[in-house]
Amino acid sequence: MTTEITEAEQAATDARQRELELEKRIEDGDDTITADDLEQASSMSRFARLRANAARRRADKAAAKKTAEAQDAVREEWARLNKNGATGNRLAQQAADVLAADITAAVEKFAATVDADNEAVRAIIRHAIEAGAPVYLPTDVPANPPALYVANHGGRRRLIIDGTVTASDDTGEWRIARLFAETITPAAKAVHILGRPLAAR
Repeated sequence: MTTEITEAEQAATDARQRELELEKRIEDGDDTITADDLEQASSMSRFARLRANAARRRADKAAAKKTAEAQDAVREEWARLNKNGATGNRLAQQAADVLAADITAAVEKFAATVDADNEAVRAIIRHAIEAGAPVYLPTDVPANPPALYVANHGGRRRLIIDGTVTASDDTGEWRIARLFAETITPAAKAVHILGRPLAAR
């Protein structure tokens, strides 16, 4: 409550109290109170009450104006933020597009390398078989296997040289699966996150 309202309401209270006091004195038989005295007190009470009402209305209008201005400021702030967010979203989408293109190119290059590697591994296994290396199922490998042989594991062949697995025709597939799990998948998630509309946060 403002000082103006407090003072106006106090004046209205005082004026009304003065009016009531005069009425009581008249009722108690005070002949010194005239009609003009009572009329003047009533007029001052009504006037003070109207001034108090006017002070409250001015305060209400000022508060409403302040609220409206504050709300307009919020709307303007949101308009600027929304505009910046739209710009940021476009930049993020551009970055996502570039990143997605880079990832696609990298995967295609890696897949080509894996295909070439797989073919080379298959070729050396064929050459080993052509050179007389026996082919065993895992359960058929003798206790003392030859220095060079091929182990057939459910269609996947592995070249064993001196007890060491030197090549497997599933090596490339395992490598690319591991690459996707460790590298491509997180990168794809990053593309997805960057590509989302920022305004939807």
